[in-house]
Amino acid sequence: MKASSDIGPLPARRGPSNREKHLSVLLLAVLGLIALAVIMAQFRYDPAQWRAQSDEMAARVDIPGLTDEAAAALERSAMPAGLQPMTPPEYFGVDTLSDKIDGKAELYLPAGFRFLESRRLSLVDDPGLWVERFAYDMGLYANAFSVYSQQRRDAARSLDLTPDAYQAANGIFFVHGNYYVEIIGSDPSERLIDKMIGLARAFVDEHPVVAAAHDERGLLPEADRIADSLTLTASNAFGFEGFDNIYSARYERDGQVAMAYVSRRSSAAEATRLVQDYTEFLITYGGRPIDPPEGAPPVRIVETMGYLSIVFNHADLLAGVHEAEDLEFGLALATRLYHQLSEE
Repeated sequence: MKASSDIGPLPARRGPSNREKHLSVLLLAVLGLIALAVIMAQFRYDPAQWRAQSDEMAARVDIPGLTDEAAAALERSAMPAGLQPMTPPEYFGVDTLSDKIDGKAELYLPAGFRFLESRRLSLVDDPGLWVERFAYDMGLYANAFSVYSQQRRDAARSLDLTPDAYQAANGIFFVHGNYYVEIIGSDPSERLIDKMIGLARAFVDEHPVVAAAHDERGLLPEADRIADSLTLTASNAFGFEGFDNIYSARYERDGQVAMAYVSRRSSAAEATRLVQDYTEFLITYGGRPIDPPEGAPPVRIVETMGYLSIVFNHADLLAGVHEAEDLEFGLALATRLYHQLSEE
């Protein structure tokens, strides 16, 4: 029996009218013009239009840690010949840092940030070429190295300004004492880069520092270390709240990759407690403890989703290996680290 239907044949689909076609073309043209204007604006920076701080925001008295002496030292930093100030120095504290570097403040604040001084300068004979210097007072050398190492740029070229300094594209980045400094140029030309390096050397000369008493970086093995992989994590290393001030570096051998880390704690008791707490943290989140093989150092080993975590302490030093895929390589790296700490 043939089923009947009240629905008649569907009408033929009507193509767009000439009016609709013309409107579509017009809208696409408008969007194209807007996109072109945005792109041109990015490459036509006018330093005269830069939004300056209000007097209230720039007031140094409202920024804890920024003394008159510190401000004076920053402001008297010599300028290489050929550079001239574009605007007065600007200052930002904990409460106003995000106004200057929106989206990146959360890297600096947990790492001990105290204040930022920024200064813009241009070439005397070509004001269209300019630089901006960002001097972050991080309170301690370790804090400054932490933010420096956490955001190292690609294609970096080492500089002899300080032990921690490099150039990448149109920027110069370095650590000097408790300062992390960035100098960003409007152009990657060699002429402007030379002025930026001169500005960096002037900053170093104006701020003499005393070498740190301890530098845990030297405790990490050098063999098999991946170049420029050394970092300092100020807080919550590996997702664990108790791990702060963790120096780490990545290692590779025969295709196997792992990370070794070390941190000096306030006492041997604290280091021992952190080993226990971190082991329990890993197990709580699905980790499986593994007994160390015979002859291994006194370490804890936990396997989590195919990766191995090895943790131990030697006196007041907390150390270990993170995310090793191979037990033999991970344990060999941990053993090297353990013996190096023993010698220290």
